[in-house]
Amino acid sequence: MPSGDIIIAISLFIKEAFGNSRMFGIPRALEMSLTSDSSTLLSIEPQPSTPKTGETVMDTQPDSVEVEFTPNEEQQIPPAETAPPGRRNWIEVLVDPQTLQGLMLCGAGLLVLGLVVWLWSIGIFENKLVVATCLGAANFALLAIGVSGARYSRYQTASKAITMLACLVMPLNLWFYDAQSLITLDQGGHLWVPALVCCGLYVLVARVLADPRFVYAIVGGVTMTGLLFLADNQVDRLWEVMAPSSFLVVLGMICIHVERAFPPAAGPFSRANFGRAFFHAGHVVMGLGLTVLLVGRLVGRLYEPFLSGWDWVSLPAVATQTNLLLLALALALGAS
Repeated sequence: MPSGDIIIAISLFIKEAFGNSRMFGIPRALEMSLTSDSSTLLSIEPQPSTPKTGETVMDTQPDSVEVEFTPNEEQQIPPAETAPPGRRNWIEVLVDPQTLQGLMLCGAGLLVLGLVVWLWSIGIFENKLVVATCLGAANFALLAIGVSGARYSRYQTASKAITMLACLVMPLNLWFYDAQSLITLDQGGHLWVPALVCCGLYVLVARVLADPRFVYAIVGGVTMTGLLFLADNQVDRLWEVMAPSSFLVVLGMICIHVERAFPPAAGPFSRANFGRAFFHAGHVVMGLGLTVLLVGRLVGRLYEPFLSGWDWVSLPAVATQTNLLLLALALALGAS
């Protein structure tokens, strides 16, 4: 081993042990080059000597001496501490965009509330037609807000929830028309016409949003329209057993077979999305129709021994007429 390497290794060892390299005569340039890396590993290996003539060469394992250097604690620079942010004054809080947005929303809500109270005080809501118009406009505005948010914003879940809420509230307009004697079934009013409009809006929403969850709203709207048509004063077949049960069973069959009308390929209107939703909704509607038919048959069986003394219960025709019995059998077999 060269004597210079031995001297350097001993000097560095003493420097690490006592922390002072100048008293042992290590030059500054050599010290900087040796301590620049915090994980420098010095390996000192003996140099193999060339054998002379006539000497036997023996296999020897070279020994190595490893010295690991680590920086002193006083050489480490502590991380700089950042000062905590100061509190904002009330002017900065007041002119913040989020604060301004909240203030504008509160102001708009108070303005609408004041307008409603003023209209109520002057008696404008005593007019039933005005109230019905306001309810319909509010329902349509809520539906438009939900659809627009689902199409043009990133708040998909909230927008679709608003749209579904508007679809569920929409049949209440029909109840209001009948309760306020605007369109009544008893006086020959065609309440199924606005129900058909609601059904058309359901179809439009499902087509625009391409969401299979609105298929259930479509099937529910068609069911509501058909039942209101049976309850029309000119038809008056809602309180029979065979008319509503036949309508529900046939509608369920149609919804189940509509599944095959959608393409099997992947897409928003595929058979796995919209087709499956129609399939499930059809089974629900068919189950309701069969339940009505079963209740009618049970009432017919139990009328003579138990229910004949009740004034509000009458013997259903499905229990006595042969043609209706055959129709009930056909509906049950078709549903199975």
